[in-house]
Amino acid sequence: DRVPRMHWARLGRNRTTVSAEAMSQWQQIARQCLDAAPDWVILSAEHMLEVTDPAQVLDHIRSLLPGLRQIVVFCHVRAPDLHFVSTLQQRLRASDVIVPPDPEAPVIAPALQRWTRQAGCSLVVREYLRDRDAHWDSLDDLLAHGGVGPVPGLVRTAATNASLSAESMYVLHRFRQHGFADQNDVFRPASNRLHQMLLTSGQALGG
Repeated sequence: DRVPRMHWARLGRNRTTVSAEAMSQWQQIARQCLDAAPDWVILSAEHMLEVTDPAQVLDHIRSLLPGLRQIVVFCHVRAPDLHFVSTLQQRLRASDVIVPPDPEAPVIAPALQRWTRQAGCSLVVREYLRDRDAHWDSLDDLLAHGGVGPVPGLVRTAATNASLSAESMYVLHRFRQHGFADQNDVFRPASNRLHQMLLTSGQALGG
């Protein structure tokens, strides 16, 4: 029900506007599948576990892609402490407000169970290991354990899901505090540039 913050700058927070844009993109995916007739269609999203009615989502996908023979919901999950750090890094790009960990936050199991109860849908849950293994790759893990298998001729791009160091997070936090204290939950080009600069410098220095 909530419009993800990453879309606010381009689409605003109006659900009608966002829903219209989403439907347009779904139709584009359907047209591409009709033209290409692929063996697999991989849809990637960060908010799938927030879906409260998986059956509605699956029915929508089946209506747009009537030739589907199988649906696999493949989920990468992080340990709670690593997930908090990752979420905090994302938040600091658009806000100086640090939300502490919530000990009463719902566990992930009920969200996963909502998907396991769906007919014609299988669920695969794997641990996200990039925090512990720099050579681990989420796409490789999906291909190996999601039932897809090797993809000949697959064009790979360099991994971009890098993390900031604690020192860089502090710098970004102070920058938001002093530069955009009145613009929380708004992505600013200057913040994005600083974020990228901190990532680049951290990788060059090895930390």
